[in-house]
Amino acid sequence: MLKRKSHTKSKNGCRSCKKRHVKCDEQGPPCLNCVMRKETDTCSYGFLRQANAATSSVVPVPSQPPTSSPRSFSSSASVEVDRLLELELIHRWSIRSWTCQASTPHCQPYLLQYLPRAALRHGYLLNAILATAAVDLGISCASTSPTDSARYFKTALAYGTKATADFRTQVTSLAPDNVDLVFYFTSLVAVLQFTVMCDTSISLIDRVCEYATMGLKSGRMIFDNMQWMMASSSPLGTIIRNFAVDLSFLDQLDPQTKAALELMSSVSQQVRVPPTSPTIQGSAVLTGEMVICEDGAGPLASDVYIYKLAIGQTKYCYAEELQNRLKGYFHNVFAVSGSHFVAAVRGREPMAIFILMYWAVLVQRAAKDPALWALVSEGRDLVAESSTLLLFSDIIDVPGVREGIAWTRNEVDLFPLPGCPLPAMLTRSGITEGFDTDALEALSLGVEI
Repeated sequence: MLKRKSHTKSKNGCRSCKKRHVKCDEQGPPCLNCVMRKETDTCSYGFLRQANAATSSVVPVPSQPPTSSPRSFSSSASVEVDRLLELELIHRWSIRSWTCQASTPHCQPYLLQYLPRAALRHGYLLNAILATAAVDLGISCASTSPTDSARYFKTALAYGTKATADFRTQVTSLAPDNVDLVFYFTSLVAVLQFTVMCDTSISLIDRVCEYATMGLKSGRMIFDNMQWMMASSSPLGTIIRNFAVDLSFLDQLDPQTKAALELMSSVSQQVRVPPTSPTIQGSAVLTGEMVICEDGAGPLASDVYIYKLAIGQTKYCYAEELQNRLKGYFHNVFAVSGSHFVAAVRGREPMAIFILMYWAVLVQRAAKDPALWALVSEGRDLVAESSTLLLFSDIIDVPGVREGIAWTRNEVDLFPLPGCPLPAMLTRSGITEGFDTDALEALSLGVEI
């Protein structure tokens, strides 16, 4: 565990926070803690602070001052232009960009009030927020004004690069008073990594792997510092406590979706995993047992624990999407299946790509929600890239693979691939006359969470 960074206690907090012995953001009245407790009327500060505020019009300088806009890198740029750009980006964050980090309404006070205030004291966080807003603007105007879009992406890259450099120098350790800020910083950087900070000429699958790797670092941070996270101002504690996994949601999926999802389990019972697959080693770490490979051939994917996790969590993400209680739940596929599954995707293991193709359908569906603006524009292209890889893979003739390709492409409105027709049982219009409904109801989902 990292050693806690020493700090000097402030005496400028409000009376309510002092009484409760909690850290005050000192930005009131009312401070954010009192806003979230709905005690704005009782939030007050000491006489000395009020007197100082009345006799001075000087705004306190943040401990981590914001850096200048990327436009100031040019000698022709003016301070006024820089300020207008940053005002535009902060405004964008306040009206939409923040929603990419919000899974429930509980997140709104934190992302709209607490996090921006904290960013005034932490330059790395402020630059990450400005970069995220620039990405949002770049995506939103890509179809109408490519020139402006390119300008915003360039701005995002400059702010993102500065944010990561500042983070390395400003954050030397994790502590109860910064763990939530670092978590959201890494979450924002994951969006930037996928969009502007990695080589966009590389495969979309590899870009997804980079994004997933960053997301896993955030997840690791929560796991290793759960007590701190639960006690922080972050809404994560409320989400963890109030939104537990409910497998009964799977029963509410329509028959066509159930049948399509079952293809993942069916294919995994026929496809063998290479003996060198990272999923085999990863499964051994998680379960304590190594899967035995017979005659030099790898085990069936259905016998590899990490593939069970990836398939089960993908199925459950479809059920959560139907409930719509947690936005962007599809991100949890990588959080549950872990880095070894990401490595299998990066290595283009056919079984991993088959699962990724189903995940990409969820990404594309999320594009219908304006709040989920990050990553979702790539869902259709990811289905196209994954399904094309599978068409030329050594598992294409395994029963269920062609049907899975047909269903996922149909779900995102892509043309069918040669030799991959969509079975009637998987059509959106429902089960056609003559289909054996008893057989469909007998399908086992085999969820492993």
